[in-house]
Amino acid sequence: MNKVEFFGISGSGKTSFKGNIESKFKKKRIKIYSYKDVIEKFLPFNERNMFNYFLLRVFFLFRKKNYKDFYLKNNLPSKGIYKKSLFQGFKEKIFKIYEENIDDIFKKNKEKKFTKITLNLIRKSNFSHQNKLIFKRWFKEEIVANYLINKNLKKIKFIIDSEGFIQRLFIYLYKKKNKKQIANLYLRYCPMPSLLIVMDEKIKKRKVSRNKEFNMDHKELLKIYKISLKILNYKKKTKIIYINNFKFSDLLI
Repeated sequence: MNKVEFFGISGSGKTSFKGNIESKFKKKRIKIYSYKDVIEKFLPFNERNMFNYFLLRVFFLFRKKNYKDFYLKNNLPSKGIYKKSLFQGFKEKIFKIYEENIDDIFKKNKEKKFTKITLNLIRKSNFSHQNKLIFKRWFKEEIVANYLINKNLKKIKFIIDSEGFIQRLFIYLYKKKNKKQIANLYLRYCPMPSLLIVMDEKIKKRKVSRNKEFNMDHKELLKIYKISLKILNYKKKTKIIYINNFKFSDLLI
């Protein structure tokens, strides 16, 4: 199984480049998954209650077609949307089943060193309490995806995601004085992809988020980018390919 992640500053073209790769895989009729796809495919099998299993399947099917009806952009449930819906209770029940299954798997990994380190970094990050809740949800879902990948290795050939554990360094190191120390500790225990595609440090399209804290200082991001890459190249725990030298055949490792 090959797991590919991207690393780059926001606006460097990670999502667009990932889309180009996906289209090439599609032409070759090769099935690939993102971390979100893994959760949608395999999480329902964690549910022992057959009715709840069915509800989870409905949840993921509906979420693909009507994403905004279940989530805000930051991946948190939208109370405003629930109030407008005639099926408020039903939606809340399904979302609760989803969260219970995510929490059930996350608890199995809660005592691991990497989980403890990351939760501590989220608590100490230079962001608001609301955004820390968002980061914690992202982390929980990434841990669950990683667990499901390891559990279903024979059923998955390719994982390709523009985000991932390494990309989160931009959050955990932001405006920290001891960036090198934090990155060293984090990367020592971080689950590594088979291949890391590194984007150019230049911004192709500047993104402006409604969440003001997500519009991070470019100079600060550059520092994180360079420090992280220096450590990654030194540790040599994963294969690294820079975007300028990338070939599609590099994915078939």
